[in-house]
Amino acid sequence: MTEAAQFAFERLGIHPNESLPPEKHQEFIDLMMERITPFIAAHMKKPFQLD
Repeated sequence: MTEAAQFAFERLGIHPNESLPPEKHQEFIDLMMERITPFIAAHMKKPFQLD
């Protein structure tokens, strides 16, 4: 997840110590989802197991 957040911040031109402007929240989420969707999809293909 950290890599996805870093990717989104970089794409938006926002430095880690800066606040994310409210008008950029959805774009930030969209960029993060772009990065983590393949990971989620790969894990959804595996059978779900209860311990």
